Amino acid sequence: MCIRDSSAYFPEDSLLLDFIDVINDGRCPLFVQCFWEGQAEISLGLRIGHQPKIRIPLKIFGYVDVEDSARHVATDTLGYQLKLLALNPYPVHPGDYDFNDYTATISIAKKRR
Repeated sequence: MCIRDSSAYFPEDSLLLDFIDVINDGRCPLFVQCFWEGQAEISLGLRIGHQPKIRIPLKIFGYVDVEDSARHVATDTLGYQLKLLALNPYPVHPGDYDFNDYTATISIAKKRR
């Protein structure tokens, strides 16, 4: 799990992953009937070894959680596959959230060659 303004380091691959920001959260709030489920997007920083850090946007649709593996959106870059499995808090109506309070659950896997 990555928490806003923190990093995860994977020494076996010299990989550094930073949770940079919540870009937007347009997921349909709980207890509201919406035309579309909406989506949220975050920005991660990824660095391998001494390479420059790159920014990676990850998206998640509304009403998707960790268990909904068929609905996770994969992003492939630098030989890795990343998925945003959950973004919390999930919006409710009425609600006002500070993006600084968000947490993201991320999956990262080395792609097979």
